[in-house]
Amino acid sequence: MTNSEPEMELSSAQPHPFNGQVEELQRLILASGPEQGDYDNVCQRAAGELDKIASKLRDSHTVRADGPAHDSVQDCGGEAGGNGAAAEAVAAGRASRGQPERGLRAETTIDGPAARRLRAADSVAAEPDKRQAPLTGLLKLTEGVPDAEWLWAIADNVVLQKPTFSLTASDFTPFVPTFTLDMDPDEFPTSLNIVKHSTGVLERFAAADMLAPQLLKDKPSVEPMLDFIEHAELPSQVENREETDKELGKAKAAAARTLVFLMSETEVPTWLWERVERWFDQDAQKRPDLVSCALLAYGNRARSDAASIATLKSPSLLPRLVHLLNPKSPLIVQHALLGLLRNLSIPEANRKPLGDAGVVEGVVGLEPWTEQRDVVGAVQGAAIGVVKALVRDPANAIRFANTSGPQDLLSLIDRTSDPALSLEATRVFVNAIRSLSQGPIASSPEAKEALEAYTSADALDAVAGLLAAPYPVLMNEGLVALSLASLSQKSAVEGALMRPSRVQTAPAPNASSTQADDGKGAKRVDLEQTAKLRPVDKLVKILDPSPASDNVGPEIKANAGTLVKSVGGKVADTIKGGLKNEAEIIAMDK
Repeated sequence: MTNSEPEMELSSAQPHPFNGQVEELQRLILASGPEQGDYDNVCQRAAGELDKIASKLRDSHTVRADGPAHDSVQDCGGEAGGNGAAAEAVAAGRASRGQPERGLRAETTIDGPAARRLRAADSVAAEPDKRQAPLTGLLKLTEGVPDAEWLWAIADNVVLQKPTFSLTASDFTPFVPTFTLDMDPDEFPTSLNIVKHSTGVLERFAAADMLAPQLLKDKPSVEPMLDFIEHAELPSQVENREETDKELGKAKAAAARTLVFLMSETEVPTWLWERVERWFDQDAQKRPDLVSCALLAYGNRARSDAASIATLKSPSLLPRLVHLLNPKSPLIVQHALLGLLRNLSIPEANRKPLGDAGVVEGVVGLEPWTEQRDVVGAVQGAAIGVVKALVRDPANAIRFANTSGPQDLLSLIDRTSDPALSLEATRVFVNAIRSLSQGPIASSPEAKEALEAYTSADALDAVAGLLAAPYPVLMNEGLVALSLASLSQKSAVEGALMRPSRVQTAPAPNASSTQADDGKGAKRVDLEQTAKLRPVDKLVKILDPSPASDNVGPEIKANAGTLVKSVGGKVADTIKGGLKNEAEIIAMDK
């Protein structure tokens, strides 16, 4: 944009409470100007227009309806006359278009020196009272004044996606009035546009961590945002209802994301948690936005063991979460809920109360791993994350074994083209085997029966596939789980190690051309190539000390040797036949 371009057309929109807070918005716009290229000119021009507003309105007082004149309104910068005068300006514009402002009439009186000058020059018939001037006259005084919609459009365009300066509680104040929507169907579109721009700008500051933490302590600034998220709705007679509802939803979503960012701070006032927790009681199908916002806020709160434990101590929280484990809940709610439950399930101290409350059965009841849900991999992965952590508790491993969950996961592993999803699903079996094979519970009838669900042929095939994982930690997990499983299922483990792998769970980072694209960007390994792979062959590479063998650490080598000695039989014979170093064979036998 250059100064020679035609003048930007000013919006003829409805006035808004923000109109008078010009100094704050001017600071906001100018603070973003130097790095914006052509937007510099927009900023300069906006500043010039705002200067005109300030100079023209200094002489005018506030609008008076019936009765005595109101006191001058203090704007956020502390100067008198700003808010009311700017509102008068655009109200006058509306009156000149035949749309009198609600609560004002065309004969509304204006007092002050500027109004008196207008009376002398105005050709429009004035009221008999010479102290009055029609609103149409005020339009001349404020000719060229942009309204809030235009100003917010500028701010939305010039504020960086990642702002470089912070907003404090006092800076936040200009945003607050924009959360109030005008329910007049004629004025609602303009009011909605202002909200869309302002919430978008505010979200940028929140996402860039540029909203000062002390803002949360300013309850009068935060409450209007909560009210907007919770209560804003369309007027009954608005046009293009479906499209307008989507636009309102976007603005509310931006405000909700801002709230979630704010509540990620370490110190959040109790009143805010209490209000957001009540959103869990909303009907998830009717208000998924509120429920998911609350879930995300609590999920961000539970980002450490200490915070997770403290969060779960709220006596009313867990019953509310279990109630939301409903397959009819919208996907946005399910995903946010599973994310929160995953964070809560990480601390060991939380696993028993979560299991006792029915979380294991509730997650399986969502049916996240059925073929129909393959299109929502994020929900499938989140559900895996919850049970993977919970089955580390033996009682939860027994609970999960008594559901359709293990078989559902095996079906998912067999059909998925997502290696990461397959790996994480397999780790559920690893954790369950470990929790049921160690400690006093290992000898209990319940544990032995449950262990059968995790050591079936298909399950052990999946666990043995971890030996081909490109990550040492996963390889080691597979070795340990197979060794523990061999204590009660030696022949089954032997079979899993000797059978060719059906599916490569984790292709190496630099996979060869044997991978084929399934048309969706996912990679699946050629079955002819994978048919030649056996987990026992991977064990040979692990135990072979030659430079050409896999470079693995001593812990993995030791666990591989333990597995071979535990299983023996064909596995041990194959290993000995594959090793070239006699000293290594002797060491393995020891």
